[in-house]
Amino acid sequence: MARELRRLSFDIFLQRFRSGEPISLDPARFWEALAGVYRGRPGGYTVVTGDGGECAMQVDAGENGSVVVGCAFFIREQWTPQLLTTFLNVARATDGVLVGAFVPPRVILVDAGQRSSLPEMPGWDDPVVCQSGEELAALLGAGFMEWDRYRTQMQEAKEDGLNRYHS
Repeated sequence: MARELRRLSFDIFLQRFRSGEPISLDPARFWEALAGVYRGRPGGYTVVTGDGGECAMQVDAGENGSVVVGCAFFIREQWTPQLLTTFLNVARATDGVLVGAFVPPRVILVDAGQRSSLPEMPGWDDPVVCQSGEELAALLGAGFMEWDRYRTQMQEAKEDGLNRYHS
């Protein structure tokens, strides 16, 4: 179970849309926006920023790897200002939309013009334009706190279960 708790993450998705349909991100712009902060290889990327921010990153590169269909950032501990700014920079560079994966989802635009391209989905009716890492922290903060409480409860339940088992 300890391994499962380490894998428990706060997820932020990056996707681009046109006329309500998902479309590929520009791969050159995507990787350029991440230059200097990512390491790894397909199936095992990590984003690491100068202020200690770190997250796992999954890139859906399609069948031949020449396109970037979408991306997910998995925060397992804590975010930092540079990490959040990196997410925004990648979204700006690719005309992508960030989606905080909690209920209801938080849809974050980097340009007001993206609003007309979004799909009609439950919970996506109140997208917000975001311009800074500080704004992104505020927009995701409630969802992150809820996730952190859940993760803490799971850890305590695991520890309680182990203590009862070994008593």
